[in-house]
Amino acid sequence: MPTLWIVHRDAGRRAVLARLSGAGEDTILGDPASRLFEGSPPADVVILGLAGDFEVELEFAHRFAPRLGQARWLLVVEGKDQADARRLFDTLDAELVVFPPSADELRRRLRSALTRRSVDHLSERRARDAVAARFARWFARLDLPEVLRALDPRLARTPVLIRGEHGTGRTLLALYLHAFGGTSGGALVRVSCQPNLAAGDLLAPIGAVAHSERSHRSLTVVLEDVDRLAPAVQRDLRGWIELAAPPVVAHSAWVRWIGTVSGTPAEPEPVIDTGLRQALAAIPISLPPLRESRERIVALAEDAALAFCEATGSRPRRFALDALEALSQHPWPGNLRELEAVVARTLAATSSEIIHAGGLRFDTEPLIAAAATAQAPAEETEPETRPLAPPSDGLEADAGGAEESPELETWRLMEEPEGDPGSWAQEPETLTTEPEAPEPSPAEASPQMGRAVPQELAFRTAPAQLVGDQALRRFLASISHELGNSATPLRTAAMLLPERFNDPEFRARFGKIVQTDSRQIEEVLARLSRFTSFGPPARSALDLSAILDTLVDEQRPDLEVRQVLLLRELERDQPRVLGDPAQIRFSLEVLLRKALQLVKVRGDLYLASRFHPHGLRGAPSIRVLLRFHTAARILPTGSVEGASLSETALDLLLIEAIVRAHGGRFTLDAGESMETVVLIDLPAPASGPQGSGGIAAA
Repeated sequence: MPTLWIVHRDAGRRAVLARLSGAGEDTILGDPASRLFEGSPPADVVILGLAGDFEVELEFAHRFAPRLGQARWLLVVEGKDQADARRLFDTLDAELVVFPPSADELRRRLRSALTRRSVDHLSERRARDAVAARFARWFARLDLPEVLRALDPRLARTPVLIRGEHGTGRTLLALYLHAFGGTSGGALVRVSCQPNLAAGDLLAPIGAVAHSERSHRSLTVVLEDVDRLAPAVQRDLRGWIELAAPPVVAHSAWVRWIGTVSGTPAEPEPVIDTGLRQALAAIPISLPPLRESRERIVALAEDAALAFCEATGSRPRRFALDALEALSQHPWPGNLRELEAVVARTLAATSSEIIHAGGLRFDTEPLIAAAATAQAPAEETEPETRPLAPPSDGLEADAGGAEESPELETWRLMEEPEGDPGSWAQEPETLTTEPEAPEPSPAEASPQMGRAVPQELAFRTAPAQLVGDQALRRFLASISHELGNSATPLRTAAMLLPERFNDPEFRARFGKIVQTDSRQIEEVLARLSRFTSFGPPARSALDLSAILDTLVDEQRPDLEVRQVLLLRELERDQPRVLGDPAQIRFSLEVLLRKALQLVKVRGDLYLASRFHPHGLRGAPSIRVLLRFHTAARILPTGSVEGASLSETALDLLLIEAIVRAHGGRFTLDAGESMETVVLIDLPAPASGPQGSGGIAAA
């Protein structure tokens, strides 16, 4: 449920406002000078009553408005004080309510404040996905630990200085930091800095954006080539960053400054002011030119070609060895932007499946003269002895760019109580089409420590639920699918072995296939064996965040091999669930492993958990959210039964069975751009030990 703060100096008026607003148990009442709100859950709506000279209330708004960037404010004032309230609270995105309001009026204002839409438009979502995809292509193979620091939401107000040559992706990185670094809900302004730009000219585009509704949450100012500004303007800018933001951004909750500068400091001009450089470089990031990391060129070219083919809807094409060699030897004065332009220009000029060096278009003409090109075959077929590859089942991760789920949507999913009619997001489609078990009685709906699990949810009877109906078909199909994926390559290789036995390269590949696929079969059988060994869940209080932290650490080698960035934001204040330790750990371990199989190479995983006092049929719960992008189709389309991952993935069925046996809920949803969202709700004790939250990256 939304959290409401009611703040007033007078205890009697606080009580009146609570009664008129219909305040529930998620309401916190207190004096504006009290420290009560320091440790309280963040407010969705703040009712702030004004009295006296407004000094205490102004200080309260000054302290909490930046922390509550998404909150809505209602200022309750006497009729004669409305003008002073508007003047003194000028930067606060607030509505005025004259005291005493009627109950209907106050509740209407509250409903209006809660339903104001602040989600991104479709065009903004597409732009954000494009930034994420290009960022993944350009920077996946670079070791840039400073980028992780800059993405930490706790450092979202910290200035950033990005140094690099033109074309190395300086502005792209700045846009990515805004989209995924804790300021995605705020406004963005880009300023192209020029030597003749005066301070007023610099502030004009910033001020135009600073009056938008988004800037009330935050404002990101990207200063492109800030070192080109005149020295006097650079000094003014340093003062705005170090001391106080200019008046034109007074309506913004806070401002993040990101500057880009030339990566060739040996040149005498332009020069960045030493003070400005130090003010911006709280987080310094240096991007290397492409010529200094030639080992990346081949992969960058292949990724760019794949992205071009996906965008144009054409079949995948590749570069021949001579073309890759030519690309690797080119000096690339325009860096990554030039490389991507060359790839796009080349693919647009030909329909050949294999591109030779003669077809590369570094400018407007092919690299090799037309006479030399004419000697090469117009099109080349695949070599006869191409490597043996197992058939694709949709589980192999795509090598394209990774995309990030929007932070705002993530927390809407995390905050949504189950079945709440006032929820802020629609509940995703559930994994199965079968009706859920009947609602438990009130006694069962409030799980207690050590309470026995109802017999109908016990694992000893779970096979009976899976056998004999549609669920049986799903269960058997998933086993067949998992084992068949490994058996098919083995059978294909075995058929080719007699005629290719004298080929040492084929024999080596055959040995690898046998070793890899037999291990996969053993792993499937091992998971089934562990699952069938489980009895009824023996419930105890478990620290779910600690379990997730341990599992993430165990998966770190696979994360590094696949170059996957995992961001986690886990519940630290009340992290406990009621469950069987072995079964809960097994289900979460299987979930993380399956996500790593599905997520794109160099992609992103977002893992979060949050406590809900009434999140599971009115009882306390912990909600676990996992979201990522994949090339596999998750949900059924209705055209081919049993073809989607949700119908055939054995791991998902095992997870769902465990969650349901604990009285929880498992939900799987596929969003736009092949985004997958997994939600798990597990029963929790009514209260838990206090701690501290945080975000981490693996």
